[in-house]
Amino acid sequence: MKRLIVFLCLIFMLMPCSISRAFEDISDTQTQNAVETLTGYSILSGYEDGTFRPNNSITRAEFSKIIVATGNLYCMVENPIVFEDTADHWAKEYIDIARYNGIINGMSDTVFAPDEKLTNEQAVKMIVCMLGYAKNAQQSGGYPDGFMTTADTLGLLNGLNISGKAYATRGDVAVMIFRALDVPYLVTDENGNLLEDISADLTLRTIHEELLQFNNSDEYFDISDENSVG
Repeated sequence: MKRLIVFLCLIFMLMPCSISRAFEDISDTQTQNAVETLTGYSILSGYEDGTFRPNNSITRAEFSKIIVATGNLYCMVENPIVFEDTADHWAKEYIDIARYNGIINGMSDTVFAPDEKLTNEQAVKMIVCMLGYAKNAQQSGGYPDGFMTTADTLGLLNGLNISGKAYATRGDVAVMIFRALDVPYLVTDENGNLLEDISADLTLRTIHEELLQFNNSDEYFDISDENSVG
């Protein structure tokens, strides 16, 4: 029931408001549209000099934070699994949450390698699991090919020409996450089984839009507490 618990938590979480912006160093419309939307939802951000640097690589820790922000998975993790190399890492809480929800695995039981560059197939695997389609991917062949196939079927790779083993770029990650916003969000139990009481029409875009409306409404009030992350 982990994903159901997290889903119920996210409805009541305080999310920061953000204003979408255009970045001058993004040349193509697809990436610009994705980045503008995701900055508006506080999922991504640019650099202090006003650039986004779409061709830069991204680390496993950075993407763990993005995944948590995308899924609104801001809940306290009971008995977190601590990787030896993340105990004092800035992204520890995000990594713990992603691990708790079955989104990530380590390089081993004790090593996560948070500062290593993320590959496209790792990014795809994490997005597919976050959306609740891990079971589908396993049935299609598992990691990595089954996850790449499932991502392609869901439309996450539309407009991208990427190699699974190549390092993911910030621009490509933005496009994949942007595509994920409109995929039906499957809330599952710990075994990957769909919880039928959750609407099949639920998407992450709907959740983010409702949170933005809530934060901008006259009924807004601060309910943040020690259970929030970031």
